[in-house]
Amino acid sequence: MEEEKSFKVGQRVSSIEPLSKYLLNNKGLGFVIGIRYDYHTEKNMCQIKYDNCQVSEYPLSFVINNFKVVEDDSIEDETCESEHVNHPAHYNNGLIEVIDIIDDASLNEGFCVGNVIKYILRAPHKGSELEDLKKAKWYLERRISHLEDL
Repeated sequence: MEEEKSFKVGQRVSSIEPLSKYLLNNKGLGFVIGIRYDYHTEKNMCQIKYDNCQVSEYPLSFVINNFKVVEDDSIEDETCESEHVNHPAHYNNGLIEVIDIIDDASLNEGFCVGNVIKYILRAPHKGSELEDLKKAKWYLERRISHLEDL
């Protein structure tokens, strides 16, 4: 009889197979940072924070079938100071990050430039000015990178 896998918050995990090209150069290594019940989908959900700071949420059944616990104490969790800027959790609710969908649909030009303007104009008036300026920089660098790849 096969032992049933279980996952707990704080466990180091690895995807069994590569999940998606959108995981931004990560090797599927991360930590379980949350397990919750979603009343809308009526499923248990598992949040994984990957080593590249991207956070994704999957049905727990998907995690059980596609991830394994990594028993390696030499690997430490590194806090990503730029998580709120580079890959906010609220834009990562699955395999594909929202910005990658926008890029794939060729909407990058106006979206990135518009966000640069938005974050610069609101920076002194909302929350952390430094964080908003870093967000503006992130979108500007993404647009520049896109133009350089043409």
